[in-house]
Amino acid sequence: MPGNMNVFKQFTDDLNQSMQLQNTDQLDVYDACTIFKYFYKELPQKMIKAHMCPALQKHILARNYEAAAQVLEQIETPEEFINYRFLMDTLYYVTQFSKQNKMAAENIGMFLYAWIIEDAPDSEKLFTQLIEMQPELEFEMNKKFEKMSPDCPLDLVPWREQYGIIEQYQAQVKNEFKSEIATCLRVKKGDQVTVLRQEAGWALCDKNGFVGWVPLDAIE
Repeated sequence: MPGNMNVFKQFTDDLNQSMQLQNTDQLDVYDACTIFKYFYKELPQKMIKAHMCPALQKHILARNYEAAAQVLEQIETPEEFINYRFLMDTLYYVTQFSKQNKMAAENIGMFLYAWIIEDAPDSEKLFTQLIEMQPELEFEMNKKFEKMSPDCPLDLVPWREQYGIIEQYQAQVKNEFKSEIATCLRVKKGDQVTVLRQEAGWALCDKNGFVGWVPLDAIE
């Protein structure tokens, strides 16, 4: 989600700080919902409706793993897939979900039901199931993405240790770049950016705390 990675970073920092204060590795449901509500309010509603809702509306209410995997067949474009992946990762991170704490998933599901697609029947159950089945769906998501040809790299999660920062240097934008893809960063000619890493003709850039992908030929 371009332009909102600084909000997400603050959100994850708040979660980690709350867990440290409580001396626990799993956040209290009430606190998780409170922090997530603050985070959610910071995101532009237009962006949420544009990027989250279309993917969710494609979902059928999955009763088991096999049915949930079929949901991915309805995602037709790399853009939808990237947004869906971001949403799934966010939900799973927010709840700190475990099989022993199903109430967390249910509470987050009820919260999202009220804020995102309040007119959709049983959507709170849908969110709950999405969160619970995230590990299994991860495998299916990766398998599906291998068959697609995205316009930019899928990964936009520099806060994950496994990706890290391979290289970092300052660069200037020489060509304006705009994209509706959720993991891309909009830049104007003359903008100063920090390149975090490169991959397949793309650069993961940071512009004043906003992180996203920019074509390598757009910077110098």
